[in-house]
Amino acid sequence: MPKAYSEDLRRRVVADTDKGLSIRAVADKYSVSPSFVSKITCLWKQEGSVSPRRIGGYRRHALEAHAAEVRGKLLEDKGITLAQLRDWIEEVLGVRVHVSSVDRFIRSLGYSYKKNTAGQRTRTC
Repeated sequence: MPKAYSEDLRRRVVADTDKGLSIRAVADKYSVSPSFVSKITCLWKQEGSVSPRRIGGYRRHALEAHAAEVRGKLLEDKGITLAQLRDWIEEVLGVRVHVSSVDRFIRSLGYSYKKNTAGQRTRTC
């Protein structure tokens, strides 16, 4: 993931634009894009700071609030497929999610689905 430009560079860019240099001249001087110079200048005028903003962040699972119910359903019906579980979640919990989201969520709970060569559930006895 790319890193933000340093605050030192950001301050120098703002200082040069305040001195009256054009955006393109400042961009050429520091080997950055004109859009970066423009955005930093606007940020300085609006917020009085040139600090980089936060990039990205942690996103919670859509089903995190329903973890107990999903775990209970998995324990109750051990042979349920991802598609069936997704349908149950939508019907009972009222949350609409994709099968891949259900898969990621149940993996985060510590469960996994095992496949056999016939595509059938493996027998316990």
